[in-house]
Amino acid sequence: MWICLYITIILTSVVFIPIGADVSNLSKTYGFFWPKEFMFILGSWCCVISTMFKNLDKKRIFRNPWIGVLLGIVLLNFAWQFFYPFIEGILVDKQYWNIKAVRPFIGIMTSFILAIILIENTDVFKHWVTLSKVLCWLAFGFSCYAILQYFGIEQIFGNYSINYVNDQPEDRIRILTFMGNRVLSASFISIISPLCLMFKETRYKCMYVVIFLALILCESTISLITFFTGLFVYLILTKRFIKVLFLCLASLGVLFFMSQKYPDFLSLSGRMTVWKESVLFVINSKMAFTGMGIGKFSGEFFSGKEMALFAHNDYVQVFYEFGFIMFIACVGYLINLCMRLFRMYVNDNNILLIGYISMFSGILIMMIGLSPLMFPPTALLILICITCLETQLTRRIV
Repeated sequence: MWICLYITIILTSVVFIPIGADVSNLSKTYGFFWPKEFMFILGSWCCVISTMFKNLDKKRIFRNPWIGVLLGIVLLNFAWQFFYPFIEGILVDKQYWNIKAVRPFIGIMTSFILAIILIENTDVFKHWVTLSKVLCWLAFGFSCYAILQYFGIEQIFGNYSINYVNDQPEDRIRILTFMGNRVLSASFISIISPLCLMFKETRYKCMYVVIFLALILCESTISLITFFTGLFVYLILTKRFIKVLFLCLASLGVLFFMSQKYPDFLSLSGRMTVWKESVLFVINSKMAFTGMGIGKFSGEFFSGKEMALFAHNDYVQVFYEFGFIMFIACVGYLINLCMRLFRMYVNDNNILLIGYISMFSGILIMMIGLSPLMFPPTALLILICITCLETQLTRRIV
């Protein structure tokens, strides 16, 4: 199962299909997005299937009422959004199906099932340590590739660029890696970065430095903030308070330097308007409690004349699609998880726990300025992070 998981992570990160020739063609983004989502779903189910051939020494059952509530809300939301148009169509002698709800529903349900399978099939924690090392090497490889692309050395993509702003190509950055644009490349790398701090070997420290250099070149504000958040939480949890003070000064210096070099570095690029309009749209509608429906935001929400593919804020997008009920359930789960993590840290502050708490903290910050839950590679990282934390909270195995 674990080898299958490693392969799934790598393939979800690197697979792509170059679609289209026009840099302003939105379908090019799908050449990176859809293949990765397909590999995530296919690979996840391969992991599930592989566990059917494993003999367990004892029965393990994972129970968490908050996750049960979240799963139930997703199921009811899908059932309503998928079958209601069909029932409504019967009244007018026509058949309607909300096909757009199927794809995200399959992805979400696959994530829940994979998480439960991973938790219940963890016999020793060395699997999570090995997985952490695999992720560190993957982030290091992406960082090296991003640096090569920045200086125009690599030969796979060449001048192939799909990074666009309002359908216009943006020539300043050539960093695609295998993600599609510099922001997604940086977000993937920055989420993994705290895991490098868990290991004492010099090579992992070098990886961490290379990751930081790649993030500087990617020029992604939220990814740099995620990077510093993970480092900040790690130093706090390991009680290195003098280094925390130095980090605060250094991070402010880096952000100031980047804002001076690139005037739009700290700009929200109009995202605040999208967040405000989408929240008000749901509140003023009749669907405030249940949301507009799973998968409804992408391709259907317009800010002025511009179509928004994602909200670039997972909290806002969850609220838009699932309403107050799901939003409150998510907040409740996060509070419950943080309380359990705090109690465990007080009693057993092992380095694996500290590393993944640092990673989790960065993810919570990134979800404010991006939509990592909506992009398969980063969504898989979030799934792995929460699953590892839940595994440690469920039981301690030596």
